[in-house]
Amino acid sequence: KFNNMSSQSEMQIKAWGIIPLTTKQFVVLEMIFFLFFVFLSVYLFSIELPAYIDAKEAHFHLKFTKYVSMFAAVLIIFETQFFLNRFSKAQIKLIVSQKIQIEKQKDRIEKQKQDLTDGITYASRIQTALMPPGETLGDSLEHFILYKPKEIVSGDYYWIAKKGERIIIVAADCTGHGVPGAFMSVLGIAFLNEIVIKAPDNITAGEILDKLREKVITSLRQTGEKGGSKDGMDAAMYIFDLENKKIQFSGANNPLYIIRKMKSEANEAKTYDLIHIKPDKMPIGVHPRKTQSFKTHDIQLQKDDRLIIFSDGYIDQFGGEHGKKFLSKQFKTLLLSIQDKSFIRQKEILEEELKKWQNFPSKTGEPYEQIDDILVLGVKI
Repeated sequence: KFNNMSSQSEMQIKAWGIIPLTTKQFVVLEMIFFLFFVFLSVYLFSIELPAYIDAKEAHFHLKFTKYVSMFAAVLIIFETQFFLNRFSKAQIKLIVSQKIQIEKQKDRIEKQKQDLTDGITYASRIQTALMPPGETLGDSLEHFILYKPKEIVSGDYYWIAKKGERIIIVAADCTGHGVPGAFMSVLGIAFLNEIVIKAPDNITAGEILDKLREKVITSLRQTGEKGGSKDGMDAAMYIFDLENKKIQFSGANNPLYIIRKMKSEANEAKTYDLIHIKPDKMPIGVHPRKTQSFKTHDIQLQKDDRLIIFSDGYIDQFGGEHGKKFLSKQFKTLLLSIQDKSFIRQKEILEEELKKWQNFPSKTGEPYEQIDDILVLGVKI
């Protein structure tokens, strides 16, 4: 008789229907019986018969000993083979049953994964629809938007809106990526819409970030206490005055790069200079410096200036020969080297260089995976 031990997935034999044994224990027991009969046979063959036993009785004794020993040995061999054969069939049946259960669980998990992926993919379309199209910038402003979520949905987002005669442009990086980051990005977009709609036309960039921070802290019930929510976002924002070619910039951990065309006095060859406008070192969210207001930088622009705002995904990407981060120094050098190209081509080059950087073999021999959402937004005046 055979029993299934579901807790250990182990088969047991009830030898002779009485003694529960594992297959190893059963084989050991059969070997003991086999050796017992071997030694018994040796003993019976070697025993000295009494002198009074005649030849006929002695011959019977030898034949009896021989056949009993042979019968016992054959019986043990067949019994062992029978039980092991039964055990193998039962084990195969158990394995087949377990395989069927595993396949059913695998199919169920794959369906759940597909349903979840379909839901997130649909959510990504909603998230993308919430971010305004580049056409909001108008035909007079050449631009590009490099937007590469790490997963299907993104914690990075951009936001563009018109307020009177001014255009407000934001590139933001929320805490986390994937679904958690996407929830924060939707909150950020909704808050910016609400703030700008209700605000006067002359609201400054710093005031917008201040109000955005207040809404994030209030909505997430952030108190700054240990163990509480510390979610938030970093952002770079500027408000562009089309008529006067001026911008107001305010940043929460994320800077603004202004790339300006310069002329060499020697040969009037075109060169470019990069002006780094530093942000405030605090996020949009709970922070020890949350009582301080975000600064507003007023900047006069020149013709053909290029404005670059971005999240930290590009500069923090690992890759290259030594598996290090791309870093801002190399990012600045790359931006300066491509300014003689059209903005469409600049976006393509940024994507190509990022792919090259990631495709250096890592220690495992595989390309480096994208570690964060990537957003770079460029505008040419």
